[in-house]
Amino acid sequence: ETETFFVMVMPSGQFNAPTTFYEQISRRVTEDYFRHSGSVTSALRTVFNNLNHNLVEHNRQGGRTYEANMLCAVLRGDDLIVARVGCGVTILREMGKTSTFPEDLQDDEALFKPPMGVHPIPDVRLTQYKVANGSRLILGDATLAEFELEQVTNALMRADMSEVLAGLRLLAIEQVTLMA
Repeated sequence: ETETFFVMVMPSGQFNAPTTFYEQISRRVTEDYFRHSGSVTSALRTVFNNLNHNLVEHNRQGGRTYEANMLCAVLRGDDLIVARVGCGVTILREMGKTSTFPEDLQDDEALFKPPMGVHPIPDVRLTQYKVANGSRLILGDATLAEFELEQVTNALMRADMSEVLAGLRLLAIEQVTLMA
């Protein structure tokens, strides 16, 4: 009741599963998160570890291997905790400042981390922000790193969310997966 949970699961690797596969992952991750009784970071790590374990086990059985990039964000009061595995991007506009996670979107080593389903232990990256009323958050795939940050900032400063999305759509040359 005191937290809002956001999750974005994105395909990775050679094979993409049907869309329902990623929707089921999102539902399961959300259920797992709210079942956990520990801290936010502990719950996020548990969610990532459980999903990664399931994907690794599936992939060991042969057949098609599935991998996934995932971003989660938890809003608790004025704290926003963001976690990522793989190559997801977060852009936050709050209190007149635009922040990105990873911090340097031009650093391929920071941006492109192994997705879930590849290694037995996922490489979970976490960050935390203070937010206020009117903050804007984007969760998306690595395509966001190709956008000019100044143009994204201009889109995020628009009056309402439909205008924000319209501004972001203009920046997408090909395809981008995002949630704002």
